[in-house]
Amino acid sequence: MAIVSRNSKIDAQEIFEKLLPDFEIRINIMQFLVESINYAHNINPDKWNLNLDNKGRFIRFNTGSGYCFTICHNNEIHLICNRPTLEKAAIHFDGKIIYGYYENKKEKRSANMKETKDCLIRITDSVLCIIQSKDAIQYIPIMLPSNFDYIDKAMESESAHGYHMKYTHSIGAIAYLNEALNKFVPNPIYSEDYFIYAKEKALKVKSIGYINPINAPNVANK
Repeated sequence: MAIVSRNSKIDAQEIFEKLLPDFEIRINIMQFLVESINYAHNINPDKWNLNLDNKGRFIRFNTGSGYCFTICHNNEIHLICNRPTLEKAAIHFDGKIIYGYYENKKEKRSANMKETKDCLIRITDSVLCIIQSKDAIQYIPIMLPSNFDYIDKAMESESAHGYHMKYTHSIGAIAYLNEALNKFVPNPIYSEDYFIYAKEKALKVKSIGYINPINAPNVANK
């Protein structure tokens, strides 16, 4: 596949439709994604991004020092939640949610949340929930309050992605969400120290994303 442009609304639409081919499932998952984006944006508009993978393998919403909500290529949705509040909601999951974590840099999975470790070292009580996209409409609404609790903690933590996270933000994906859902979805508002750094490092960073979402040219419609 050709390299995906993070500035392109057309490329973003193609990747969303490839990862989520069913229209009803796609629209609902995008709605859930936007709810998480809006929640994080209202806490700190300088500390999140939406990464459209430049090979089209995933779409990932990152917050603070950790990833948060990923639409994967294998019909999976990866949603990070807060363990204490997730445990209360788990009685409604009917065994359909799998939990993941990393051990010695290898992903491990379990149907039992109690067997899992924190999926992100920097954020205590972080739980990776793996949901089949066909089940997302039923279960993600139950999980979103726990996801918001996770976002609260993630936004307090020091970013591990640093400036690279901001370079990989996709204004094209945001433009597509605005159009597909017929609602306003914000771009991040990155601070001035980032733009000073970006200007100095622009020639050294291999990224397709435009460095300033607020002042970006009208490239998202291409």
